[in-house]
Amino acid sequence: MTDDTKDAPHRLRFTFHEDRDILEVAYPSIMDADAVAEAMGYMKTGRISSQGRALIDLSDVEAITLTSEDLVRFANERARDFGDRSRTRQFNAFYGISDSIRPTLDAWTRFFPTGGGPVEMRLFEARHDAIYWLMGRKAQSEG
Repeated sequence: MTDDTKDAPHRLRFTFHEDRDILEVAYPSIMDADAVAEAMGYMKTGRISSQGRALIDLSDVEAITLTSEDLVRFANERARDFGDRSRTRQFNAFYGISDSIRPTLDAWTRFFPTGGGPVEMRLFEARHDAIYWLMGRKAQSEG
C-alpha cells in the first residue's frame, strides 16, 4: 500500500485487501491519541476471519479518507452503541444509508468477532465504528 498520508498528515487511509481478507489503515505518526492509535494499529495488522463466508466488496469505500478528529469524535459518540438494533436503525436513518448499501453494511459487521474481554471489545467497537463511519459518509456523498 502506498503512503497516502504524506500530503495529508492529519488523515487516515483505509484499504481493504480482498486477496488477504485484511482491512488495512495508514495513519500519521502525528496522531497521539493512545486509544485511537491502539485500535488503528490492530486494524492494520490483524486478521479478519470470514468464517467461511464470502468476502464483502468494499471497493466503494477504499478511496474515502477522514480526519483523526472525525474518528475520535465519532468513536466517542457511538462506540458503546454497536450492538443495539434500535440504535443501529437510528444511525442508518441519521446518515441516510440507502437500501442498496444496507445489506453490505450488515454483512460486513458480522465479520467481526463478538467474544473476548474488554480489550477485544474495544477493538471490535473501533473497527465497527470505522466501517459505519465510512459507509455513512459514502451514503451521504451519494445522497
